[in-house]
Amino acid sequence: MLLLALVLLGGFVSAQKRQAFVYTELDGLPSSWSTSVVQGLDGEIWVATLGGGLNRLVEGDGAPTITHFRHDTGNPTSLANDSVHA
Repeated sequence: MLLLALVLLGGFVSAQKRQAFVYTELDGLPSSWSTSVVQGLDGEIWVATLGGGLNRLVEGDGAPTITHFRHDTGNPTSLANDSVHA
């Protein structure tokens, strides 16, 4: 199983702190095959995956909250495909 390692960089200050988190399918990600990992302006982590759609991770107290965005044939506003290349 491949592990998805996320390195989060602190703000743009002279003494940056770096934190590393590892998330896998055991933590709730639908796929460990990521095509892109981006940190949003509010600190949330967006993970594009092959076959697992787009996932948003929000850190809180304890485990992160993971929201999955996937293709749904009954919803025309959902993703066109679960393989996201961003």
